[in-house]
Amino acid sequence: MNKVFVDSDVILDLLAQRIPHFHFSALLFTFADMKKLELYTSPTVFCNVLYILRKQIGIEKAKAAFRKFRLIVNITDTSEKKI
Repeated sequence: MNKVFVDSDVILDLLAQRIPHFHFSALLFTFADMKKLELYTSPTVFCNVLYILRKQIGIEKAKAAFRKFRLIVNITDTSEKKI
């Protein structure tokens, strides 16, 4: 299975439904949901996207979106030993 690192722009395209890239990010996350890809992101990206998204759609909607999103994406380990 291929492992793919997703950056904040790709995540925001999906969760904020930003056009014109929403379709492509939705396809990527669909493949991950079907277990054809493993998606990874960093803790910093995760926090930054939550911050931006809560400003755009509100804290409750952002939290709800992240609860679902967290089931598909793995958070990388950024300990000193791993780096």
